[in-house]
Amino acid sequence: MLRIFFIISFLFSTALIAAESDSSRVTYYGGRSNPNFAMNMNTESYRTEYRTVQVPYTERVCTTERRYRQECHTVPGGRVCHTETRTTCQDRRICRPGPQGQPICTVERVCQNTPVQVCQNTPPQNVCQNVPYDEVVCRDVTRYRSETQPYQVLDKKVNANINYTISNHTNLTAMEVEFQGDLRGDQMSLRAQDNGAQSSIPACVALANMQGQRQMNGDTLFITGQVDVALYLASAYRAIIEREAIFASQNLGLAHIDFPYEIVPDMNEISFYLRLNTVRGMAIDRPLMPGEYRLVKEEGRAFLEISLAQLLGPYYGPLRGSPMTMELGVILRPANTVMNAQQFTSWSKGNFYNFVLY
Repeated sequence: MLRIFFIISFLFSTALIAAESDSSRVTYYGGRSNPNFAMNMNTESYRTEYRTVQVPYTERVCTTERRYRQECHTVPGGRVCHTETRTTCQDRRICRPGPQGQPICTVERVCQNTPVQVCQNTPPQNVCQNVPYDEVVCRDVTRYRSETQPYQVLDKKVNANINYTISNHTNLTAMEVEFQGDLRGDQMSLRAQDNGAQSSIPACVALANMQGQRQMNGDTLFITGQVDVALYLASAYRAIIEREAIFASQNLGLAHIDFPYEIVPDMNEISFYLRLNTVRGMAIDRPLMPGEYRLVKEEGRAFLEISLAQLLGPYYGPLRGSPMTMELGVILRPANTVMNAQQFTSWSKGNFYNFVLY
């Protein structure tokens, strides 16, 4: 379980973590609305991965190739002679003396090979043959090269469920407070806007106490949050920094300053800055520590006591009876988050007094 980090911003953030975002708006109308409501938002967060891929490209390649072409020519005709061997035979009468002297004759066939020249006339002839030759041939060849390219891949899905509970709104009239949630990637931004005031000055201050959790389940991040919002009249909650404080009295170095109105914030939300000018120059110019003043809240009013004698120390005696100029700065630092802080220009006020130190 992770602690949820809420970003309360006065303006919409422009630094997006994810490519996708989601928003939700709910308008609260005081007693006319349910003081409990929820916002649901969903986004997808992406990350960049780099992959090596084979990218095709075309290259012109030239090579020498063996080719054959047919070449023909005409051979003229003529008389062609050659020698052939022919066998010729003839009958011969051969007589030989017989036993009594009389001739005895026989016929024998006698053969012999005789060379004979044979001639003939040949017509003209077209004679063809394949003749080799080399030719340069160029072609477009597809090749591949390795490139590293970025890819956006899903990192996680984000589901946000924010529950609101509104309290302390009974004294507010014409209330129209718009609550807005922005989910950008896995970062949540919450704010409010008071639209119910009759003038440009907001009618209320929305103070929030926020708690939440972040839990990963598979590829989904679940963000759950509880926002407890207290609505205060701005004129009451901010009175100490919007209305005048009265320098009531000063005696024996103890300055008494009255706030003739109700002080709504807690003591730990209010601090003071003192700038004291004397005839000899600047004597004090710093924040007051808790042990250097006393703030007392009463019914419908409050007062502040500051021991100038303690603060001036050994300089108090020589400065008694001399004129002083004092600036009392009141700083309001709400303990909880001010959801509509963008509607207020300042959270401090300077009060100026002239008096004689006694």
